[in-house]
Amino acid sequence: VSPASSRATVVLPVPGGPQKTSEPRPPERSMRVIAPSGPTRWSWPTTSATPPPMPTSTSSNTRVGVATVVAAVTCTARPMRESSPPEATLPDFGPEFVKSYEIGFKYDGWDGRLRLNGAVFFTDYSDIQLLVADPTRVGPFVTNAGDADIQGVELELLLAPAESWLISASLGYLDPERTKVGAGVQGLTESSRFENISDWNANLQLTKEIQLGDMGTLTPRLEWSYRSEFGTNSNNVPYDGPAAAPAFLGSPDLGFGIPNPAQLQDDYDLFNASVRWDGPNSDWSVTLGVENIGDEEYRTFGNQQDAFGFTTEIFDRGRQWYLDASYEF
Repeated sequence: VSPASSRATVVLPVPGGPQKTSEPRPPERSMRVIAPSGPTRWSWPTTSATPPPMPTSTSSNTRVGVATVVAAVTCTARPMRESSPPEATLPDFGPEFVKSYEIGFKYDGWDGRLRLNGAVFFTDYSDIQLLVADPTRVGPFVTNAGDADIQGVELELLLAPAESWLISASLGYLDPERTKVGAGVQGLTESSRFENISDWNANLQLTKEIQLGDMGTLTPRLEWSYRSEFGTNSNNVPYDGPAAAPAFLGSPDLGFGIPNPAQLQDDYDLFNASVRWDGPNSDWSVTLGVENIGDEEYRTFGNQQDAFGFTTEIFDRGRQWYLDASYEF
């Protein structure tokens, strides 16, 4: 169900430069933070081989402050999934409410070669709609899981230190906290972590534009990204693995895998690289690149079901090479 929302934006001029405003980001960015299987607010790593645009030159610095307030509600609904044999009752859930407050700044300086954006935000969730699992039911279901506060900080940098060079960087921090847990939710407490959310995310990219005269343009790109640890259980209930068996029993040997592994991914770093060639008329372009140069093995999805007695984990594909060619007409 699409949420209904209202938004108010206040522009705060900062003395010392002309005013400049832009449309704030849509409220869905904040509302995706606790989506059961969707992206988190901080997903800085990118696979795009096209570098961000160079800052345009200007003769003056620009400073501006922006404050945004968002209120939204997601409507009530009833899951229609049936089981066999049918369950005596089907779970339902009520509306979810969210209030989001954000204050930030935008700065353009160094003759248009520097752009810095920053924001501090606070989100107040009430009656969170969350996909959870309950051993008394056949499958996962959506319920009102309680209340939460989410606060954080984000910084974005775009810098052209010299002709044809571009550095882009971003840093994000999230601090989610449960303030109330619904009475019908099993496996969650106020101290339980939020699944699929990392405290820290960072990204750094370096690109260089090399003119080849009549042969076009060559643009190498290097990228580093970092993400701190996060839970991967799509049921949104933290699962850190089975209780340790007594020493005299040992661990059962299934002949493969790890019995009931924890739904938790440690922090990791990724390195990507690419080189793009653009034809002299900008009609042809060819990009050769490699993602996850270090062949880092990390989880992207997890699912643990007590009712069915199984645990699922999906991992990234590892190092990947790609070649892309395009023609614009």
